[in-house]
Amino acid sequence: MKNYHASQSSDIPGILIIERFANKIVVILLVLYVLFFSLVGILRYNLFDFDDFDLAVYSQALWNMSHGSIFSSILGVPFLAGHTALIIFLILPIYLLIRTPILLLILQTIAIGLSGYLLYRLASNLLNKTWAFVLFILYLIYIPLIYSSLFEFHPVVLSLPFLILSFLAYKDEKFFHFLFYSILAMLCKENIPLIIAMFGVLAFVDRKSIKWITAPLLFGFSFSIVLIFLIKPYYNKGIIDFFILYREFGNTPKDIILNMISSPHKVMVRIFSIANFRFIIRLIGPVVFLPLLSLTKLIPVILVLLQHLLSSRITEKMLVYHYSAKFVPFIFISATYGLKRIFAAEYIKKLGKFITPLLLTLLLGMSLCINMAIGRPALKTLHKIPRLIKRQKENFIKQKFINMIPEDAAVVSTFGFLPKLSQRKNLYSFHHIYMGFYTLSDKVYPLPKKLDYALIDFNNQFTFHFRKPNSYENLKRFFNSYNWKVVDFDSSMVLFKNSKKHDLSKLFQILEEEPKIDTLVNGKINDEVELIGFNWVAGQREKAEEVRLSFYWRCLNETSNSYNSFVGLVNGVGELIKMDKKYMCYRIYPTPEWQKDEIIREDYW
Repeated sequence: MKNYHASQSSDIPGILIIERFANKIVVILLVLYVLFFSLVGILRYNLFDFDDFDLAVYSQALWNMSHGSIFSSILGVPFLAGHTALIIFLILPIYLLIRTPILLLILQTIAIGLSGYLLYRLASNLLNKTWAFVLFILYLIYIPLIYSSLFEFHPVVLSLPFLILSFLAYKDEKFFHFLFYSILAMLCKENIPLIIAMFGVLAFVDRKSIKWITAPLLFGFSFSIVLIFLIKPYYNKGIIDFFILYREFGNTPKDIILNMISSPHKVMVRIFSIANFRFIIRLIGPVVFLPLLSLTKLIPVILVLLQHLLSSRITEKMLVYHYSAKFVPFIFISATYGLKRIFAAEYIKKLGKFITPLLLTLLLGMSLCINMAIGRPALKTLHKIPRLIKRQKENFIKQKFINMIPEDAAVVSTFGFLPKLSQRKNLYSFHHIYMGFYTLSDKVYPLPKKLDYALIDFNNQFTFHFRKPNSYENLKRFFNSYNWKVVDFDSSMVLFKNSKKHDLSKLFQILEEEPKIDTLVNGKINDEVELIGFNWVAGQREKAEEVRLSFYWRCLNETSNSYNSFVGLVNGVGELIKMDKKYMCYRIYPTPEWQKDEIIREDYW
């Protein structure tokens, strides 16, 4: 069938310029896109702005592989027991030349940029350069993709260009090219083979030859079975269980499938939830719902979409992570075919040259409005970077704490420090200790046998978001199981060293006698806790101008309430210049543990 090229000519000067220079403009914009988000990634890495553990997991995986091991101390299992991302083995040779976590951030951004170029070439073939360029602009401002660019790192994003190349090979009926690119795509994550398998269904709908129907089905499902039911169980030994996300339907894959078949009403209730509806709208809305005009091109992602819609993990329906990345190629492929279908309509042809500026304004205007409506978190992330750069003193202190830890030391830390610490054999994520379980598991997480240092930001909300009923008991067990001594601390950040004697007195201390207090407050809270007063000393410490504060608290009556406080500094004209949320005694000795009439001194920089 001959491709219909919309509006083959135009008298509009702007359109003529686009048609003439589109290829060069696309390349320039893509280079700028890759450079910009690579720079953003590098800045966020150096400013300690990543707040998850994916980058650290794969960075440590590469470091360990370069030293002959695939074990991930962060996960507590070989890294293949988590997401079976075999693509990491192909990245290893590059990593041996460029040994830094930043490499992963740059490779991810390059994959997104290359995908944009491939989609532009497809659109140029099906439409013309003008409309290919318009779709390319929609790609650049597509908020779900920007979220993937801002997320620290995940191998699934590397599958984007390979999935597009697989579709191009499918479209042009280059069978062996299709198999080659499909293999590369399937190496990126264990659920990508399901996408490849569904190419067989797409081939059936498109009435392709039998090899195009059977090969993807057999190839994709076989690869999926190997990754999910052979490789993953071999390495995780029953510790990490992704099927826990579907516990509502059963405890084993067999039970889950059978219960879904026997209880379709439960499946429908889960699928047609408000969160799922919002997720789908946010995926196709930024491309002005064009994929709805070519639904068959979305067939490859149906199974993976169902996987997300049926999952109990709410983050899989959120754009701010990497989960939407795998849908992007097919959303834009279907959008391209949808736009082609619009131009093939007879009533559109009758509008002639007037349709181009009209439709162009409509598409770009609606897309921009929808992207802005759902893109506030992305804008906040970008707006936050200048503020983080200005906080050089705080960043200096964080880096100083990192530098104080020997390269061969075993370390546990909260999320924000993990990427910078990832180039070592023994690194642990504090959220496992606080939660008491492995990630996606019912298995109890044992304390590491050997720990030399702990670097903890007690205000790191995402780490302490993993709260379980026994989390405080886990916290006590952690501090009682090692001889922690405070090396240094600043605000909510504390560097501990496992030493011969347990000593947390630099942070807080239960006093045996009435202290000498410079500033009395006598602030009572519900006749349970009283702030007696505080001492403070301003001065210079390292490169930071800081205030040393000693708060004095009295327990009036034992309480089950967990009280916290805010510490603010006001300048001479009454302006608030600094505000910190402060957890009582750094969460280590919270108010429910206080005994009546105890006086506690709490120090804070």
